[in-house]
Amino acid sequence: MRAALYLAAGKVVDDDVPDPEIVEPTDALVRVLRSCVCGSDLSAYRGVIVRPERSRLGHEFVGIVAAVAGQCRRSGLGI
Repeated sequence: MRAALYLAAGKVVDDDVPDPEIVEPTDALVRVLRSCVCGSDLSAYRGVIVRPERSRLGHEFVGIVAAVAGQCRRSGLGI
């Protein structure tokens, strides 16, 4: 899959990353339909916050739940 990766202040790239997988019994996989950056992402881009190199940006998203692990709790949202 593709992801926006932080390299350093002022440097972000769009690159291939490994496909996510369920690891923990409380994990869920979401197929992302739309994503955007958040204020904390912009703070890192500006150099105000230090992030690890190649960390992923864009944790604000809308998507469809594709898979859930056995201990995921069901809610009124159809999960």
